[in-house]
Formats: sequence, structure tokens, C-alpha cells
Amino acid sequence: MGGSVAATAFLDGSDCLLARYEPNGRLDHSFGNNGCVVTSTAPGKADDEIFDIPLSGAGKFIAAGECDQPTTGRDICPARYEVGSPH
Repeated sequence: MGGSVAATAFLDGSDCLLARYEPNGRLDHSFGNNGCVVTSTAPGKADDEIFDIPLSGAGKFIAAGECDQPTTGRDICPARYEVGSPH
């Protein structure tokens, strides 16, 4: 599952958030930090958001979204993750 996370909706920029769940619906605590990974691609308090997560093979996926960049504005920001074999 992917999306974004921020300390507050109005004061701080958001970062990409990924979470992996086990077949029983519980967070997979072997993934990232207790089941979640937070990735920041935009500088400072700019926003990062994930909109889609296509699979690219066993244990690999690409998170596609947007990020604010100082020189170009809103850009497409893909990130590839290797997370090991899913349960």
C-alpha cells in the first residue's frame, strides 16, 4: 500500500509512505521500520506523494508519484524498491 505521510496537513511537506501487509491483514514487521518505509525525494518541506505501485518482479516494485522540485515544480518521481520475497 502506498500514499503519503506528514506531521500536519498544512505546516509540513509530505513524504512517500509504503506499507506491506501479510495475507492475514497485519503489517509485515519484517518490511522497513515495523512494516512501513518513508521516502523523501523533494527537498525541505516540499511534498512527495505515491499514486501507483506496479509490481516489477518477485520482491520488487516501483512506486510512482509526484514530488515538488525547486527548479521544475511538480515532477514525476518513480522509486524502485527491493523488499525480498513477499509472504
